Amino acid sequence: KSDIAQRQAKESEEWKTRGVSGKVVSVNPTTREIVISSRTVMGETKTTITPKANAQFHRYAPDSVKYSEAKVSTLTEINTGDMVRALGDKAVLHLKD
Repeated sequence: KSDIAQRQAKESEEWKTRGVSGKVVSVNPTTREIVISSRTVMGETKTTITPKANAQFHRYAPDSVKYSEAKVSTLTEINTGDMVRALGDKAVLHLKD
């Protein structure tokens, strides 16, 4: 039980620091970019996700909400309006005028 609790705590912390989630605003398979919209206390935020070439995609089964029953998917199966959760390295771009 202790090992399971530690693993769950680690995964939870990882999602807090490296995770993002939101509703898909647009998908561009050519540039491999997914734009999502998230709501926070500061208002709506749009985030662009650019999955690496080896990124894994999973889609929940239509009749289940269990991640263990999720099916392997692809970037091209993501549609506007879908809900997305992504885990990975975040990068912040600072643009100059």
